[in-house]
Amino acid sequence: MSTLLKKITTLALATMITLPAFAAEENVEVSPEAGTTREEIAAMHVLSEICPQIIGNNKNFNDRYVRVLKDLLPGISDPVAAVKAYSQDPEFQPAIAQAREDAARATAENNRQVCLDVIDW
Repeated sequence: MSTLLKKITTLALATMITLPAFAAEENVEVSPEAGTTREEIAAMHVLSEICPQIIGNNKNFNDRYVRVLKDLLPGISDPVAAVKAYSQDPEFQPAIAQAREDAARATAENNRQVCLDVIDW
């Protein structure tokens, strides 16, 4: 589990910024105790974009992606909706842009391995 988080964090910005409480239309909130950073959430969002292109539509990936999000965002009933809401927040856009840039700089094999690590979560 920690290896994947390290890879996710590597994919994300080096600077760790605590994700502030955020209320979406669905009243999704992240408590500061969760300790999950914007960069980690942005990295997971980017993985949801690139992994289907890399490993195809994979039910195991989809199931594990939800599990990873539940682990990263404990206490949020629908973490997939939360990440989708974050991805549309203008304050969140720099973290997503950086995660996309980091993924683009990574080798295809590194990105593939991170996608497979999600499946092994």
